[in-house]
Amino acid sequence: MSTFIKIIYKRNVSFSQNERRSQIRIGVVRFQENGILRNIILVLSILSILVFPSRILADQIQIDQTTIQTKSKPISPTPTSTPTPILKSHPIIIKLHVLEDKTIPYLSLSISADNLVFSPLTPANPLTRNTTLSLNGTAANVFMYSDSPLQTIKKAIIPATTCDTGACSENDADIWQQSLTYGFGYHIDSLPQNSYKQLPQNINKYIEVLALDQTANRTSTNLLYKINIPTAQAAGEYNTTSTYLAIPEL
Repeated sequence: MSTFIKIIYKRNVSFSQNERRSQIRIGVVRFQENGILRNIILVLSILSILVFPSRILADQIQIDQTTIQTKSKPISPTPTSTPTPILKSHPIIIKLHVLEDKTIPYLSLSISADNLVFSPLTPANPLTRNTTLSLNGTAANVFMYSDSPLQTIKKAIIPATTCDTGACSENDADIWQQSLTYGFGYHIDSLPQNSYKQLPQNINKYIEVLALDQTANRTSTNLLYKINIPTAQAAGEYNTTSTYLAIPEL
C-alpha cells in the first residue's frame, strides 16, 4: 500500500497589462510506505521558481540589508575583594616583682597580680591592665624600677610614652588620651586623672610610687599600665619586669 502526501504552496498576484504573473509552486513530498515500512523515500522537488520582475520587487518587497556587527565586549574580570588585613598581635607580659627584706619586722609589701598580659594588642588600640600594690606595717616608702625596656628577644622595643603633648617623663606626669599617642607608661592613684609617667629603666633611676607614714599601718595604690603601638611595630612577644622595693624610714 502506498500513501502520498502532496503539499502545494501557490501565490497569484494580479498585475497590470505589461506585468507578468508570478507563481511559486513549492515541492511535492512523497512518502511511500510499502508493507512493513521497509522503504522510506523522501523526494523533494522544486518544480519551478519564477523570478519576480524588478518593478514588482521594488513595489511589493523592500529589503533593508542591515549588517549586524556583534562586538564582543571585553569581559571584565570578576573583582576580587581585598581581604581585610589581619593586624599582627603583640603579646606583652609585664612581670611584677616584689623585693622584701625579711629582716625588717612588721613590714609587708604585696601585689595583687604577678603578671600583666596585654593580648591581643593591635595598632592604635591601647590596652590597660591594673594591679594593686599594698604595704603593711611600719613607716616605709615603696620604689619602682624596670630591669629593661619593654622589648623582644630580638631587641625590638616599645618605647616609653611621651604622652599627648610630649611632656611626660619619669618624673613628670601628663595627659595621655589620644589613640595615636604610642608607647608604654603607668598611672597611680596620686597622679591626676588620665595622666601617666614613664617607667624608670634601671635600679639607679627608681621612683617612689607609695609611702606609708607613722600614723597608719596599711596603705595601697592601684597601678595602671598602658600600652599603645603603631602599625609599624614589629611583631613578637615583648617582656619586661617591674620591681617594687619597700625601704623603711629610719
